[in-house]
Amino acid sequence: MLNKKAVEFLGGHALNIVLAVICILLLLALGVNLLFVFNNSKINAAEDVLETINMKINYFKTNNLPELVFQVYPPEERGWYLVNFRQTYFPEKECDDKLYSNCLCVCDGEIACMKPTIETGSSSTTKECEFTKCNGRKVCKGFQYPVVIDYTHEETDTQDFGAEGNWEFIYKHPEVIPLLEEIHRLRVSENQGAILIGNVQDE
Repeated sequence: MLNKKAVEFLGGHALNIVLAVICILLLLALGVNLLFVFNNSKINAAEDVLETINMKINYFKTNNLPELVFQVYPPEERGWYLVNFRQTYFPEKECDDKLYSNCLCVCDGEIACMKPTIETGSSSTTKECEFTKCNGRKVCKGFQYPVVIDYTHEETDTQDFGAEGNWEFIYKHPEVIPLLEEIHRLRVSENQGAILIGNVQDE
């Protein structure tokens, strides 16, 4: 039989193990909760970008302005894109509502060039995308007015083919604005009944 000291020793160690397990579980729960809050804050910031655009469009229309320059605050300085989805596309049924003639999305991460038209030169290939798909998280919003992003985003990828030298691949994404800064400037204007969203940041 175990003596009293052995029982107390084992009991103490068992209690320490239980407390350690509880602490680890609490830390894991806290980490998961912090990660959820962090990700949710970025989604909320993306929603705020679209809501700001919507408010500025309404202000622009109500006051019959020739154009309106305003600021949005992206979730991060880089890695997010403002993307135009028209009714004919909706790759994943974004804003699939007959009341909305156009849809804008704020996308996180890489964007994919869909159905590209390819032009090949002496040392480069240009791929002009028919439309762009978001591969990461995204937040979308339908608008009362037809909305078109009046900007083409270009991405360049240089690859080394050894003896053949470097080859440059240029991807042209129509109606995509990369949100590159902590404060990003956009422009609202109108053409033939459509609201145009332009990029002021690199002007």
